[in-house]
Amino acid sequence: MNKKIKILHLEDSQEDSELINSIIDCGKIGYDYFLTDNEKDYLNILEKEHINLILSDYNLPDYNGNEALKVAREKYVHIPFIFVSGTMGEDAAINAMLNGATDYVLKNKLERLVPAIKRALHEYELESKRKQAVQALQESEEKFKSIFEGSSDAIMLLNEKGFFDCNSRTLEIFGINSKEEFVKFHPADLSPPAQSDGRDSFECAAEKIKNTFQQGMNHFEWNHRHSNGDDFPAEVFLSAINLGGERVIQATVRDITERKRAEQEIIIANKELLFQNVEKEKQAAELIKAKEKAEESDNLKSAFLNNLSHEIRTPMNQILGFASFLKDPELTESQRDDYIGIINSQSHQLLHIITDIVEISKITTGQIDLQLSTFNLGEMMDELFASFKPKSEHRNLQLRFSKKITDEDAIIRGDLVKLKQIFSNLIENAIKYTDAGSIDVTYSREGDRLIVTVKDTGIGIEEQEKQVIFDQFRQIEITMSRKYGGLGLGLSISNAYIRMMSGLIRVESKPGEGSTFFVEIPYLPAIQVSDRNMKVIRTLAVSRNDWRDKTLLIAEDEESNVHFLEEVLRSTGIHLLIAVNGLEAVELCKIHPEIAVVLMDIKMPRMDGLEAMKLIKSFRRDLPVIAVTAFAMTSDREFFLEAGCDDYLPKPFTQDDLIAKVRKFIGR
Repeated sequence: MNKKIKILHLEDSQEDSELINSIIDCGKIGYDYFLTDNEKDYLNILEKEHINLILSDYNLPDYNGNEALKVAREKYVHIPFIFVSGTMGEDAAINAMLNGATDYVLKNKLERLVPAIKRALHEYELESKRKQAVQALQESEEKFKSIFEGSSDAIMLLNEKGFFDCNSRTLEIFGINSKEEFVKFHPADLSPPAQSDGRDSFECAAEKIKNTFQQGMNHFEWNHRHSNGDDFPAEVFLSAINLGGERVIQATVRDITERKRAEQEIIIANKELLFQNVEKEKQAAELIKAKEKAEESDNLKSAFLNNLSHEIRTPMNQILGFASFLKDPELTESQRDDYIGIINSQSHQLLHIITDIVEISKITTGQIDLQLSTFNLGEMMDELFASFKPKSEHRNLQLRFSKKITDEDAIIRGDLVKLKQIFSNLIENAIKYTDAGSIDVTYSREGDRLIVTVKDTGIGIEEQEKQVIFDQFRQIEITMSRKYGGLGLGLSISNAYIRMMSGLIRVESKPGEGSTFFVEIPYLPAIQVSDRNMKVIRTLAVSRNDWRDKTLLIAEDEESNVHFLEEVLRSTGIHLLIAVNGLEAVELCKIHPEIAVVLMDIKMPRMDGLEAMKLIKSFRRDLPVIAVTAFAMTSDREFFLEAGCDDYLPKPFTQDDLIAKVRKFIGR
């Protein structure tokens, strides 16, 4: 696409805007970009700029995509309009198409964006050509009619002997100097030797003249020839009239070269539009198919809920059971340690299940965004290796990581948290489904793509299962006698993240011979690497904390949580103040200037933690406030920090987690 276009994007997420910009750039579309998130700027840009394409989110905080579409169709009907949204369902998509939207693209399927843009612009160009052709045809017909009625067509008079008169336009058309010269010509002399059907022009002209004398009139198309030798199509009207008592023929010749060209262009444009209509019908069929798939998904969700009940009750049963054993005074120290280890292990398993459920819910409703940062891919992979090595050794499996990328190229820009979760899910699955052998992880760069492979010697995957393992709630095993646990969400979460990054994931596998998962994502080199960004932050050596001269405020309405915090901090000697709601926390900060740090629960009665934090910051700006919350998704940390909190501690947390956070602000 050579011509530079202007794109107006209605979007409130800067990260989505940057991602969509990068995708359009990769599609080699020349464009100028205008971004807005409100109605006023949207209307102003449309009025002042010659916009060629509108992209719009479906829901915005202060505006609505449907309203934007309505304005575009009322005032700027010629501009293609594409919804790019993460929350748009099938019904909303169908309604949008019926209301005039050109297309829609879901944010978790942004690989469709560039083809959708090119198709929309191509359709608009075809429609413009068709309208121009129709307009040209109309103008041509009006022109010829005016010429005919104003006697500016070539008008000739002839009798049985031949021509005897003509108008000046005839002389111009055929390049003849005078009427005296013209009357010497036979009608066939103004034509090529043969007509388009191969008939001799002389014989055919004589037949047309004879028929006109007999029938009174004749109308046909004819090939004429200019004096310079060029042939041209003409529309000929022959009328038998009485002139001075003599039966003569008036011949009117109209050059229809432009009309023929316009008709041909209309034929071509109509064929193209017919093809586009077929494509739209295919899209409608795909929407119907998607609806059917959604109904199938409902059935899968029912099976998933049964599985969910099993997966939650299993660790809960062990947690409750072994917790009850701890009351036995005759337990040995070894037995007590074993039971506590089982309780901890099953608690982490339960937390992992809950995290996956909430994460897939956010993905489904389009609430997940990419959080780009600069990091070292090699260091991330080293952390994964160290994390999974004990688990693989416990199962007598060899875990090997192979680096095929330079240290310089390993400094990349991307979403560190999501990439780490993607590769953790793949390695976790490889270990889970491999009873003997090895797991090999390889990462490399190939041009503008990062390639990561996870190969195992496990149970493998049947061919028909390869088509569904990346769907939500789908697993290789779905029977009640499953050997391997899990909810079937890991691969669907990974697949959603990879699609958000404009990448792809695929698998090669044979039953009994293992599987190899391939992940390809765009290689984004670091924009700027500073020592601060790439510095490895290591945890300080654990030492005994003596905080007897410090005061800490706990803002928490759950008594059991307060008790846990008191027990964790008891060994430090720190003085504790307790607030059971946000209002009380604010008042305590006013009357106790010795408070050095605040542990602020977010969800509390009377006044929530965020509102309390903002009031405290209004009169004690430098007082550190740590948000303590059960909101623990990948994007929540950034939300609380941007709101004004100094740090973030997600529930559940360990004793080491809490001590490390407090030490960060008051030292040892």
